[in-house]
Amino acid sequence: PAQAMRVVAAVVAAALAGLVDQVKVPKGWRHVRRAEESHVHEILFSVKHPDETALERELMAVSDPDSPRRGQYLTFDEVGDLVRNDQGHAMLTTWLKNIGAKVTRTTPHKDFVLARAPIQVWEVALSTEFHHFAREGEKAEVGRPEFDHTACLSMSLPDDVHRHVDAVLKATMFPPPLRKGPVWSYLPKNDTDASLRATARRLGSAGQMTPSKLLSYYDIPTVNGNSKVSQSVYEGASGGQNTYWSASDLLTFQETHDIPLQPVASDVGCSMSEDECSFNPNACLEPNLDIQYMQAVSQTTPQYIWYDSSGDFSSWIMAVASDSNPPLVHSISYGMPELEEVGLVYPGLQQLATAFNTAAKKLGVQGVTIMASSGDDGAPGGTDCMYNPSFPASSPYVTAVGATQGPESGTKESVCASNTGGLITSGGGFSNIFTAPSWQTDAIAGFFQKSTPESGYQTTGRGFPDVSMAGFNYEIVVSGQGALVSGTSASAPVFAGLISLINAKLADEGKSSVGFINPTLYKTENQGCYNDVTDGENNCSANRNGVSSCCTQGYSAVAGWDPTTGFGSWNQAKCQTMFNLPKGGKAAYLFPMWLLTLIIVGAVAGVLLTFALICRFGCKKRSPREAFAVVGLRNNALCWGLFAVVGIALIVAGGFTGGNQNVDP
Repeated sequence: PAQAMRVVAAVVAAALAGLVDQVKVPKGWRHVRRAEESHVHEILFSVKHPDETALERELMAVSDPDSPRRGQYLTFDEVGDLVRNDQGHAMLTTWLKNIGAKVTRTTPHKDFVLARAPIQVWEVALSTEFHHFAREGEKAEVGRPEFDHTACLSMSLPDDVHRHVDAVLKATMFPPPLRKGPVWSYLPKNDTDASLRATARRLGSAGQMTPSKLLSYYDIPTVNGNSKVSQSVYEGASGGQNTYWSASDLLTFQETHDIPLQPVASDVGCSMSEDECSFNPNACLEPNLDIQYMQAVSQTTPQYIWYDSSGDFSSWIMAVASDSNPPLVHSISYGMPELEEVGLVYPGLQQLATAFNTAAKKLGVQGVTIMASSGDDGAPGGTDCMYNPSFPASSPYVTAVGATQGPESGTKESVCASNTGGLITSGGGFSNIFTAPSWQTDAIAGFFQKSTPESGYQTTGRGFPDVSMAGFNYEIVVSGQGALVSGTSASAPVFAGLISLINAKLADEGKSSVGFINPTLYKTENQGCYNDVTDGENNCSANRNGVSSCCTQGYSAVAGWDPTTGFGSWNQAKCQTMFNLPKGGKAAYLFPMWLLTLIIVGAVAGVLLTFALICRFGCKKRSPREAFAVVGLRNNALCWGLFAVVGIALIVAGGFTGGNQNVDP
């Protein structure tokens, strides 16, 4: 009878529901068994904003270099006023309570809700079935996400709930293919601090990248950040396999390269482990690379680490949506393919992309910049010959960073590619999910006037990367030893560090951070500052253990923007001048200046009129003129108090309006 009632309930729910997502089991996974009814599962819901275009409009208003409000960012609370949907949140949480789910966490703006319930509850509520899946060739082990994954292949929500929800995570989402991480070419087994320093001195002729080479090649006038700004790297589990970083390796790296010793300011998620890095150095290559080089480029700037144990960005989304003072620069060296196969989006990615973009736009309107590595497997995104862009690099709300080779040897830059000895190939292409934003369409059109790639890509998609930096043969320290690694995993945190330096300079001048920089990068008059890369193509996968593949699908570097290295690499001395931002930073967005002025004038007039009436009828029934005289002669407490109110109102109003002017220094 219980089973029969479950079936009936599911049928009724389906009749009243709207389909949210439908997927198929991706390659590399196999079905194990139906999920146990008592198995507890967590699902993340993204609540629609009351005005779904307001956040986008606000982002462009504070990011467009031609906007009079460029750099006048919102506070965390002001963002909440813009996006909060109390009705939708109430509808969702009431429904969750009624079905028997427990809300475990809600973000301050009520736009993300995490809930937990037994599988039997979710199956009825979402009109679906949950199953356990395991990676091909691995034995499923409950509680080990790298071997066991719980998901459904379709889900629906009741219509009255669905209209308030724009994404559901942790239901149809499958972990992306096991990420290979940066490609390493040299990992000595028995090195010492002394030999590391000797190696560092030899690198000038050996063709490896070091902090000093970066400064010289990219014309970086200073590496001095400051404590007025902040920066962070995203680190996460890959396919359920955790990654770690080492504080002692960071110290050794800094000592080796004469970098001021600086610990990490905060490790959100606690991913530091000396034991893990010693036992399995491969698990620490990515985080160590990110942290060591971001801090090498932007020194003395507080460094944060955001660790996402979910491996699917959901923990990061919740964390940044809850932080009222997020780091001003985020670097993400992780990614996943947009497609499972030609024409089929990777399971659950559409839901994830919606929630991720919401979080990214909210950060952007607060003046935060997000970088993402463009991927290490070229336009194909792997060994399968197809066009397969990497997410989140393909998101219009991040700055995607590709990779070049040449700077490590002091030679001309070209596209970093495995078939030219670069070990990895700079990812790039056109998104299958996101259309090209208005600030990029001219650059894309310019590319197609110069090049005709093999067909099969999305002709109207968002193009990436936006810029590039060196990505070949970086020297890092892992497990106390030297390693040489390559990847856009290196170029992204390096570029993020350069943006952090610009933020530090602007902060010293009392100006806003650079925020969402893409519209500025694509401004025609700014394009002369880049080191244009015109040699190479990205039609090959990375070379891992001597194995790579090259396809007809790929793009060639041309003059100007292209989907191999974007506009090319960054000249810090020249490019930092493109950010001419106002003083002040935060600004009220709720009122236009003319309306604010009208309100202030009206308020002052009202106070003066009130004062006159009180003096007429309350100050011993004198006329206003007599009352003013009495005030001056007898120091009438009430009237002096009213004068004080008027004066304070004028001072506050003047400071408020003056502080929100878009000053062009």
